[in-house]
Amino acid sequence: MTDLVDGRLYAELAGRNAADVVLAPCCEYNEETQCYTVRAWGGSYVVCPHQAMIRPEAGTAEPPIYFSIFLVNYLLAEKKATPAGQWISEKDLSGGPTFFRGPHRIPTDLIVDAFGDDMEMLGKRCRQLGGTPLDMADCSFGFDIIGSIRLALLYWGSDDDFEAEAKLLIDASVADTLQLDVVFALLSHACGRIAKVS
Repeated sequence: MTDLVDGRLYAELAGRNAADVVLAPCCEYNEETQCYTVRAWGGSYVVCPHQAMIRPEAGTAEPPIYFSIFLVNYLLAEKKATPAGQWISEKDLSGGPTFFRGPHRIPTDLIVDAFGDDMEMLGKRCRQLGGTPLDMADCSFGFDIIGSIRLALLYWGSDDDFEAEAKLLIDASVADTLQLDVVFALLSHACGRIAKVS
């Protein structure tokens, strides 16, 4: 489904100087093929802007549309190698409270629907995805996505007063690197991936 990525993004990437795009060791450029190899969230993807396509390398699954959108935009963004070390919610970003609602609400309910109060299964799934335990909420894990970009899942089980709840946080470095719609694409992909929907 990578053909759903806006063709203008590929065109913009094709016009960029590769030296301004590459951030080792996250991504590299092949002069012969004019394609980028991007290593993100445990997978390796080849992004070919001149062919307007993304293909996974051997051992990596086909990237869902939201992750494909993120990958191309990440290559176009101003990248940082080191996380800011501060967790923020999507609504802490400039314009976030207005943007992240309605059709742009982060679908954390996918995670709640998938795991309910089964913290053991949730923990197992997070470890499968390379997550490392964090000391927050009833269950929490951090995920290294690429470069400075990290995600955190915070999960609370239900009790007599509250239903189970999931929340995603992101490293504050995205405030300087990614547009709101790209943050939405990444967080939406994360919800589906953790819930095994995508």
